[in-house]
Amino acid sequence: MSDPLRTDPTPASGPNADAERDAKIESLLLGGLDHYFSSDYEQAIDVWTRALFFDLVGIGEVREEGGRRMFGVVSAGEFFAMAPEAAVAGYA
Repeated sequence: MSDPLRTDPTPASGPNADAERDAKIESLLLGGLDHYFSSDYEQAIDVWTRALFFDLVGIGEVREEGGRRMFGVVSAGEFFAMAPEAAVAGYA
């Protein structure tokens, strides 16, 4: 089985970027199931956390927050800052 935590940090660009991100997320979710059913729960959690990260990066945005450019997500019209923009550079 390949290592589901190994991911290419180079962001996909172009018309297939969303499809490639979705395929990467699906692969991670399925890889996590392999670990889960092998009773390797910690590794399953690590893999699913990576899938969540890629999902959030896909829907997130960067805004000025407190004088700093912050990456975050918007919910119910409110921006929730999660990390400095530099922390997700190369993934967004």
